[in-house]
Amino acid sequence: MKSLTIESTRCTPEILFDPGKGIYSISGSSYPENSFEFYKPIIEWVDSFVKNNQNEVELNVQMKYFDSTSSKFLIMIFEKFEIFHRKGNQVIINWLYDEEDLDDLENAEELFIGIKVPYRFIRK
Repeated sequence: MKSLTIESTRCTPEILFDPGKGIYSISGSSYPENSFEFYKPIIEWVDSFVKNNQNEVELNVQMKYFDSTSSKFLIMIFEKFEIFHRKGNQVIINWLYDEEDLDDLENAEELFIGIKVPYRFIRK
């Protein structure tokens, strides 16, 4: 499967999904003008990945800021990896947060309510 790479901008995160190298990461800020347009190819890539792969996934997420619309798309991505996990594949989501920013941790904890995929919060 081809990798997905999207460079970050001021208002969109960097996306690195490379099954060949085992790299899966989302990092930066997310408050795009059109969230659907930005996240659509990411959701489509993850859908295809979940259907066609059995690779182990360790997704690293490191967000400086994300708006409420972006949070919905992040949850959609996590739910798709949850489906992948239920198929018997190894998945873990690492949420990296600044230990001095408790709001970041609280916001992340809210994203994982109801998500049944292994995850952990890692102080950086």
